Amino acid sequence: MRLRRVNTMTADILAAVSVDRMKTTVEILAKPSFTGRRVASAGGQAARDWLAKALRHLGADVDVDEFDVPGYPAPAANLYATWPGRSERSVEVLLTAHYDGVGDTEHVHRAGAADNAAGVAVVLEAARLLTRNGSQSLGLSVALLDGEEIGAVGSARHAARLVETHRTPWAINVDGAGELHEAVAVEAGGPAHPILAALDAAGRSTGVALRAGQVASDNRRYAAAGLPTVGLGAGMHGYHTEHDTAEYVQPETLSAMARLVVATVTELAAYETTNADDELENAR
Repeated sequence: MRLRRVNTMTADILAAVSVDRMKTTVEILAKPSFTGRRVASAGGQAARDWLAKALRHLGADVDVDEFDVPGYPAPAANLYATWPGRSERSVEVLLTAHYDGVGDTEHVHRAGAADNAAGVAVVLEAARLLTRNGSQSLGLSVALLDGEEIGAVGSARHAARLVETHRTPWAINVDGAGELHEAVAVEAGGPAHPILAALDAAGRSTGVALRAGQVASDNRRYAAAGLPTVGLGAGMHGYHTEHDTAEYVQPETLSAMARLVVATVTELAAYETTNADDELENAR
């Protein structure tokens, strides 16, 4: 694999990462009115409606994919976002994060700020920056997934849908962007070598340390379906408890994760463009 460093665009995009915007997203999704965003709950529905509006505000076409979950009184739903304008030669990259949480108990609000409002905030910010110039070299899509907390049922459904339609995007899943200690955990699955090479280059250029580690999340559903996938995770304060609140989500961790995702995607787009150019040159 040969990567071509993006010289003209990446630095400007990385400089525009907005921590304030991401913190606001975390604070909104962690509000008590969303009741912890449990699958098939009224709070989960409200969060989903807010996220669909946020994606449309970024210029995306949004598909709401409802599905039944046995034992739950209301449907769950994934959100799929795409942006118009891609060319036939554009690289297809899928950014994913689950928006559901474990939900409140009768007397305790479990906000799910690091798990996974923070991951959703990172994906939204990356999508905002990567699509704002309308690049023809990048076919970006986003999946905000339901039901991760009850067995990653939303990503299982989406992975099957991708396979059925013969799509094989490079998938990057973010789960947990709350507190980065020494390095971002990376778990690869499927034929993910191009993503890993791009991720390594992105980590070096942004100064974000990486380590191989378990990311037990939706990335495993995409990998099990044979799709090239990487899961990224940072620490979570108060995991699955009432202590996972917005105040403990570190701004520097949000920034590091967003810069890492953006830089990785631009490296992938450059790699694909370079390969296409090489193929054209060799065909002459």
